Amino acid sequence: MPAFLSLSCLALCFGLLRACGVESLTSAQTGEQTEAGERTRPPPVAEPEEPETDVEPEPAPPLRRRPPRIHSRLSPSTVAHLRAIAATADLRDDVFAKMGGSSIESFAYLHCFASDRHLDLGGREELRPTIEFFRGGRADRRHNPFRRRSLAAHKGWSLRHGLTGRPTRIVRELRATRARYALLLFGGNDVQARNPRRFGTQLEKTVETLVHRGVVPVLGSTSPRGDDPAMDLWARRYNRISRGIARAWDLPYINFYLALEALPRHGLARDGVHSNVLLDGGRGRPCVFTEEGLQRGMNVRNLRTLESLHRLRSVLGGQAAPDPEPERPTGEGTAASPLHVASAPFAERRGAADLSASLDGYSCEGSASADGPERVYRVLLGEPTTLWLSTLARRGTARVYVLGAELDPASCVASGEELEIELGPGVHHIVAELQPEGDGASLTFMLDYPVQPPP
Repeated sequence: MPAFLSLSCLALCFGLLRACGVESLTSAQTGEQTEAGERTRPPPVAEPEEPETDVEPEPAPPLRRRPPRIHSRLSPSTVAHLRAIAATADLRDDVFAKMGGSSIESFAYLHCFASDRHLDLGGREELRPTIEFFRGGRADRRHNPFRRRSLAAHKGWSLRHGLTGRPTRIVRELRATRARYALLLFGGNDVQARNPRRFGTQLEKTVETLVHRGVVPVLGSTSPRGDDPAMDLWARRYNRISRGIARAWDLPYINFYLALEALPRHGLARDGVHSNVLLDGGRGRPCVFTEEGLQRGMNVRNLRTLESLHRLRSVLGGQAAPDPEPERPTGEGTAASPLHVASAPFAERRGAADLSASLDGYSCEGSASADGPERVYRVLLGEPTTLWLSTLARRGTARVYVLGAELDPASCVASGEELEIELGPGVHHIVAELQPEGDGASLTFMLDYPVQPPP
């Protein structure tokens, strides 16, 4: 190549480098030459500082009381769970089954949705497609689910009556209707027994039966009691159990007690037990949702039930967005990583295979053998607080142990199947222990505040 071409190419290359912003090396970068002809070393380049990695984690929040809701959340995880239940059986999506006592059997409950004759939505026209949807369902040869007289609902019945028979009345109703949903609304008559733990065991058994058949259970509370303050206290204790089970099984829940509590006379008839109804010329109008109508207990019960069915149909069908996902507790629920409970009411259910087994030898008086698997919780209290702790078991027995700030069985202060205990400020550990009896054993743990007697 001619010399003048080589020089031109070099000049062109240097020009391009300068155009791209690349400067020539400075003497500081290359080192300067001394008089002796030696080249000095370039100054060292400072290494970038490593970011701080040892950052203190944010402190866990103290326990707070979660405000009550009439309708439980239908979060994305709940919706996925309910869809998984429904996917296990081919049932009638436009049919629901009614299960309960006299308030459920009553002709004033839901029957009035079967036609428009005495229906007044009070401007809630968004609910009309749901009414039409279930009107089109066939719970039997002649009736849609609004009008069907259920085999699992009758005056004076408790949940024990629903579980009577072979097959049980509840299963017979499911076979007769092939219903996708079950309005599982026992409790009003069960209260008379004053044994909420037994009710909880029966309710879990029923929920398990429904879920295994592909039926989506909708649980609900009992109404307030206006006949006796002591019975109202028991009603709220039963409601605490049913709400906890609904939360533990991740199922829809309707808080009828909250919906009726602020109504005149709590929306109750003169007997202080059953719901009253809007009257028009002496005839009941329980599906009138005007301002006047919604001062009556049965009118409110009908509206809240319709709202629940509407939410389920809309969210599961994709026509409406789910509720926001609630904040989940942190931790694994093991002795090495306890589950931190930051809000109450709290409840969860775990199978035996999901539990760990590393704690035993509890020191508190009356402690039973605790060699089974357990679930470990942690709570932080900002002030002296009384907590209600309860365990239920399917195919086994369960017990709860309250420990101190250190996760040490020797620090046990109380144990039992159910506890109501006052704890001081600071950290406390709670262990729910399961003694399985056969395959499919599961543990349900509930943490809540005590039910306070009326002033």
